[in-house]
Amino acid sequence: MRKRVAIVGSGPTALYALQDLIKAKSPLAIVIFEASDVAGKGTPYQRGINGPAMLSNIPSIEISDLPDTLVAWLAKQPEEYLSEFEIERINISDRAFYPRVVLISTES
Repeated sequence: MRKRVAIVGSGPTALYALQDLIKAKSPLAIVIFEASDVAGKGTPYQRGINGPAMLSNIPSIEISDLPDTLVAWLAKQPEEYLSEFEIERINISDRAFYPRVVLISTES
């Protein structure tokens, strides 16, 4: 019998967990429960409402390549985008923590 896994929410952390679960040696029955129409957004973030605690809870180096690393993706973004999140290009690092909202971008 297949083991069953339920994931509540489809934010970035759920997607990274799913990426590892689909590589499991034993077949799994995976169900994702998401209230939104769009996967991957995670916890809402609004500047001025949410504080520093809303920074991503994992360093960039631990975020899977989907299809690029976060650092490589950030490096490709225009200055206007980076400045919106107070990110200085020179400080982009795989050891840095970034606001969750940078993971929500609709631009590629």
